[in-house]
Amino acid sequence: MKGETAGDPCSAVKWTRKSLRRVSAAMSERGSSISHTSVRRQLKTAGFSLRANRKRLPTRESPHRDEQFKKIEALKRRFLRQGLPVISVDAKKRELMGEFKNAGRTW
Repeated sequence: MKGETAGDPCSAVKWTRKSLRRVSAAMSERGSSISHTSVRRQLKTAGFSLRANRKRLPTRESPHRDEQFKKIEALKRRFLRQGLPVISVDAKKRELMGEFKNAGRTW
């Protein structure tokens, strides 16, 4: 599971990014047939813990947050004054706003 494990550097807590069934399937591909319940038991014995996904909300806004938008707005106005076209492209990562529950869990 190299590359699929993670952990807290300040403690001995570690986890894997794969689900129990995916670990079981990967083991089967390598010739070791093992059920997902046995994978859970082995991970627990090896010191892995169950982790639940949770959304982290930003604690405070950066005072420089709006600088890029002000710069883009100034460029847009300059282009429009010169009669040049302006195209808006939304290329940011989309995220849900607010406290939405994500029931996903990983070992």
